[in-house]
Amino acid sequence: MTFKLIKHEFRATRRLMLPLLAALLATSLLTRFSADFLTAVGDPGGFFVMLAGLLSTTYSVLAFSAGFITAFFMAQRFYRSMLGDEGYLSFTLPVSVHQLVLSRLLVAVFWFALSALIEIFAVFAMLYEAGFWRLLTEELPGLVRIFFVDFDLNFTLYALEWAAIAVVMLASGVLMVYASFATGQLFKRNRLLMSFLSFLGYVLFSQTLIVIISLPLTSIPMPDLDLAVGLHVVFLLFLLGTVLYAAFYYMVTVFLLGRKLNLE
Repeated sequence: MTFKLIKHEFRATRRLMLPLLAALLATSLLTRFSADFLTAVGDPGGFFVMLAGLLSTTYSVLAFSAGFITAFFMAQRFYRSMLGDEGYLSFTLPVSVHQLVLSRLLVAVFWFALSALIEIFAVFAMLYEAGFWRLLTEELPGLVRIFFVDFDLNFTLYALEWAAIAVVMLASGVLMVYASFATGQLFKRNRLLMSFLSFLGYVLFSQTLIVIISLPLTSIPMPDLDLAVGLHVVFLLFLLGTVLYAAFYYMVTVFLLGRKLNLE
């Protein structure tokens, strides 16, 4: 049943996300081609210059707003499907609250990750010049390998750790928003306002907790570790802390929606 919920979420979200990401990718490529065309032709006329300027402006707007649009749409989707009119249908399905929250979380993380990857590709497309891909695919990896070999570091292991941290951080941020909505729905009036205030409260709580935990750690003598082991320890501790944050906000969301749900 969880797979069916995920499939339904994809259908509900792809109607906006696919056109948005396709437009971002297309405008980045068209802007790059138009710049190359203007450089090659020299003086093609006012129409082509205006078209190139329009494409560049459109790309800039999409590149700047894609992340905000994704965040807003994912938050809106959760609120409408769980706490809005669709909430009555969602909570009558023969599934648990865990399945409802998890399906929306996985889809949201997927769209955030895909949006980030397309934004990175779009930036590379905009920065493309003669020899750029050769530098990117041949020389840069060589420099990276030299760095990791010199310091005896395992690139594959570090890449997996970075990827895991990025995914868990995305999930933690999404779950903080979910927990804010779940807290805001406890109030009878101004639920969106209370959700926003709850979000600010959770951010303040998280930052305060980080400071409280970090300060004592600075006074603890660190063992004499080599660079490779020390970096792994730091990354794994950061990953563990992020997982705990995500688990906390997940449990808050599930508890409030399962035990304190108020759709009136």
